[in-house]
Amino acid sequence: MQRPRWTFGLISIVIAISNMAFTRDASPPPSTSLVTAPAPNPPPGPDRFAIIAVEYTSYEWFVATWDGDNVVCTVNTDHESPPLPAEIYRDCGEKIYTKWLTQPPCNLNDIENCIGYYTFLINSEKKEKEIAMQLAPASAMLVRYGIQMLRAFCLHCCIDDRPDQFRQNIQSLLLHLLQQFGW
Repeated sequence: MQRPRWTFGLISIVIAISNMAFTRDASPPPSTSLVTAPAPNPPPGPDRFAIIAVEYTSYEWFVATWDGDNVVCTVNTDHESPPLPAEIYRDCGEKIYTKWLTQPPCNLNDIENCIGYYTFLINSEKKEKEIAMQLAPASAMLVRYGIQMLRAFCLHCCIDDRPDQFRQNIQSLLLHLLQQFGW
């Protein structure tokens, strides 16, 4: 009875040592560096945004029940028309939104028999909100000086067929351009 336990223990130790011996270099050591690897496809440059202030009119609507005229929630919109379904969902929640969408149309000549909800405008006021706008990519424009002189020189070179004069004209033009750029 003692012998199988001893054999089992010896086999366990041999397996543990062989695992350490053969798998030690198989996995890379854990990294202690705080620097992360760069993205495989970095963006071409920084995104440019500007924050602008925009004036608008905010409209406040009450959502009330036909039965009892109880106000159940307030909806704020930035347009004159009644609230859209997404705005009802955002400001009133899923329960009222679901009832709002599934309620039958109401005959305004017989509002005693209407069920569900209705909206009415209670307030409007001028407000200002900030909007982030993406700007065009940055660009640089090089301005070339002396382009008129270069055109005149080229026209003069075509007319003048003396090689010595042509070489002197090129040298004087290059010297003038270098002086103009401060080189």
